[in-house]
Amino acid sequence: MVDTRVLVYGSCVARDMVEFLGPGFQLVGYSARQSMISAMSPPVGLPTEPNLSSPFQARMVTDDFGSSVAERIRSAGADVDLLVLDLVDERLGVLALPGGRYLTRSQELIESGLLVHLPPAAPHIRFGTNDHLLLWRAAARGFVELLRTAGLLERTLLIEATFASTTDTGGPANRWWGEPARVWNQRYRPYHDELTSAGLPTHVIGAGAIAASGHRWGPAAYHYVDDTYRSIVETVQEMARPTP
Repeated sequence: MVDTRVLVYGSCVARDMVEFLGPGFQLVGYSARQSMISAMSPPVGLPTEPNLSSPFQARMVTDDFGSSVAERIRSAGADVDLLVLDLVDERLGVLALPGGRYLTRSQELIESGLLVHLPPAAPHIRFGTNDHLLLWRAAARGFVELLRTAGLLERTLLIEATFASTTDTGGPANRWWGEPARVWNQRYRPYHDELTSAGLPTHVIGAGAIAASGHRWGPAAYHYVDDTYRSIVETVQEMARPTP
């Protein structure tokens, strides 16, 4: 039997789910720390190599400069059976550069030593603001059209990664930037709605989201207990099942 080839675009939520897929699936690519605004904007010339010890982190920063997600989808063709994405990394916002170009304001970019090479007046457009949402909606429309052209629109699963307010031990989940889960879930609502209204299949983690206190990446409102990932896997498996 031929494996179902899965391309992941998003955060550790979608990537960690892959570990639960089991046999019959193959991860063919993973892009992270790349806002859709950055992915759908013109590439930014890389002034020098990122000064990061982790090859993965360096690749994510380099890929963000190169708007690699859009090119990866354009060239996917028959090489990808399913695209799985989540929007957790959108919380980072973007830096606006001249010429309608954008970079994701990731911690990796901040630590890479590359900020000194960027224009000093590169404003941070924060997630959830009107400016960010307007930019993101325009990028999302281009992204959906890209999926349609690549024949991936109906083979793309959006994971609505509901932020958890509690952990599996009954305590409160860590707050991102000091704000509770309900605030982040409200901010994400119009972003998720934009893609679901365009017809993307969706898996909603929902109000039952529980953060894992012993998650391998550390405690966070979007680091879930194993059953959450297994639930996503069920949706992925259903999408991968041949139509009778």
